[in-house]
Amino acid sequence: MAKFFVKFFRVIRNKKVMKYVPSSTDILDIGCGDDFYLLSSLKDKIKNGIGVDIAVKNMKSGNITIKKIRIGQKLPFRDMSFDVTTMIAFIEHLDKPEKVLADCRRVLRKHGIIIITTPMARARPFWELLVKLGLTEEKTSEGHKQYFSPVTVERLLRKCGFEVMISKKFELGMNYIAVGRKK
Repeated sequence: MAKFFVKFFRVIRNKKVMKYVPSSTDILDIGCGDDFYLLSSLKDKIKNGIGVDIAVKNMKSGNITIKKIRIGQKLPFRDMSFDVTTMIAFIEHLDKPEKVLADCRRVLRKHGIIIITTPMARARPFWELLVKLGLTEEKTSEGHKQYFSPVTVERLLRKCGFEVMISKKFELGMNYIAVGRKK
C-alpha cells in the first residue's frame, strides 16, 4: 500500500515537471531518489540526464547517469553543463536551499531553466499523517527542514539570479511548482 501512495504522488509531480523539460536537453535531477523516476520517464526525450542523491548507487544506463553525492556541497560539475536542473520534492529537505540554487545557476547554461516542486505548508498535517501510517518512503517527518510558500520560492529564485516564469499550486493546493530561467 505504501508503495502505491509513493508512486501515485510521484507520477503526478513528475507529469507536471515533464511538460516544462525541452526536448534534446542535458538535465540534472538533484535529489533524484533511488528509482530516478523523472529521468527514467524522460530518457527518450532528453539528450543526457544525470541524477544525484545520497540514497543511490553509481550507475549508467544509456543516456542516464546516476551519481551518489551529498547535496549541499558544491555540485561536481563544470560551469554551464546543463540546460535544465530539477528538484522534485527536494528543496524542503535542504538546510541552505539558497546555496544549492546558486550552484544550480552556476551549472546551468545561458537561459537554462530550473524546475522545483515542493509541498505547501498546508500539506504538513497530511504529510505527517502519511509518514505516521507508513505510507511514504520516509520514516519520520523530520526530513522536511522547512515548508515554502509561492512567495518565498519566488523570492529565493530571484535572489539566486533566476527570472520566475511559472509559479503555481497543484494537487488541490497541497503542492507547488516553480520554473525559473537563468538571467
